[in-house]
Amino acid sequence: FFDLKMAIKLESTQFVPPHQTQMLNKDTLGQISQSTRIPTPQPKLKFQAILDLPVNQFVPRSVECLTTLQIDTLRYMYDPMEKKREVINERLSRIGNLIKQHHQLPDFSKLTEVSQDDRVYLGIVQSCNQVGTAVTCTVDGLWTPDVSYGYNVGLKLDDVPSYSLFPGKIFAFKGRNIGGNRPDSGTNATIIVSEIYEAPLLPHAATQRNIKMEEDNEQPTRVAFISGPFGADQPRTMKQIEELVTFVYHKRKASVVVLSGPFVAAMADGKVDDQMMYDDQFDALTEKVSALVEACKGLKVIVIPSLKDLVAEYVFPQPMYDVDFDNNAILGLGNPSSFLINKDITIGICTNDILQHIAGTLVEVQADQSLARIPRVAREVIRSHNYYPLMPAHHDAQVDYTLCQHCDFQSTTPDILILPSFLPAFAQKVEGTLVINPGLIRKHNFAEVTVGAGQGLVADRATVEIFKLM
Repeated sequence: FFDLKMAIKLESTQFVPPHQTQMLNKDTLGQISQSTRIPTPQPKLKFQAILDLPVNQFVPRSVECLTTLQIDTLRYMYDPMEKKREVINERLSRIGNLIKQHHQLPDFSKLTEVSQDDRVYLGIVQSCNQVGTAVTCTVDGLWTPDVSYGYNVGLKLDDVPSYSLFPGKIFAFKGRNIGGNRPDSGTNATIIVSEIYEAPLLPHAATQRNIKMEEDNEQPTRVAFISGPFGADQPRTMKQIEELVTFVYHKRKASVVVLSGPFVAAMADGKVDDQMMYDDQFDALTEKVSALVEACKGLKVIVIPSLKDLVAEYVFPQPMYDVDFDNNAILGLGNPSSFLINKDITIGICTNDILQHIAGTLVEVQADQSLARIPRVAREVIRSHNYYPLMPAHHDAQVDYTLCQHCDFQSTTPDILILPSFLPAFAQKVEGTLVINPGLIRKHNFAEVTVGAGQGLVADRATVEIFKLM
């Protein structure tokens, strides 16, 4: 009897081998991806749909890189404080000179010097907060003995009718320094502000060019923006990229496709496998993109990295992927970067989610209701002349401040600013720039912009369609 019970117990608990699983590698990825299908893209949101810009034929376009990021060593959180302050001082001085010239202001006064009359100061926001109608703001200035040398100053903004603030914003202001050292708030003085002076806009790239349109240039230019994360696994990612690129090339006649990462992202639970596995997956994906470009004659593909990518450098600003594409029609760029299409359209892109990061810290009083909140956040980016002006940065941003000069706009503002974000997709003209959040493929969105030939602002001769994968 005892032996029979033991036999029944052993039989019920014996090990049953699992079904054989297929190991993922560069060969099996392509086989598995053939069995997956993605939903059909459908137009969901349109910008300036009144413009009739049909693209009935494919016209090849030239693409030229405007920014390069060549860095020998990348060391996040190892930037010396002296070097960090030197870079911030340089940015403060440069934007301060632009503000002084634009508004015709006198020389800036020392932040901590008590005064009975109004003076003009220059500062960068260290922290700001709003509780109800009460706003607290602390600013810092140039770290020089004649300006602030590290002292923080609190601002009373009750007399200013309308303004917006976020940590890292540089602006000038007029007011009286009433002194008052407050150790509880960490400020060394208080300034009663009566007026704020914003930084002027840089000229738009399109207004600085005067080119003669050739016959091909008279045709509208169509560009597609597809941003990751993509599928839940690598086979689906490859299939999504293949079908989307084929769709925008054959169906929509797009001449340029911008693919931004992450292409190989960690799973939702943070689980990671052997690093070589991810390298193999990325190699397979680059081979797939190269094959697509070979099949789509004349198509240009631009590849942008992301901080969430497991095969890219984990620091911002971010160099391009360490990979050599076999096709000259594929252009690998850094993050952020800007490029010129057909010597006519300047596009800037940053995959670090600056919209979401600033939106969580932005303080607005009597905000401009002609724009929704997210486009107002984009306006702060444009006015800052920088792709990531938030300082201190969000904990996910991984900013190396000694390299933050690579995040500055060039001498002009991009005609089109692409800011992929987890926030809802949108397209809107902001301060003369066409700002687009194409959305994420993980959220079933991507964007397509069509620019007509002509002179003047690109935003005035462009239409945008946000597609939804239905």
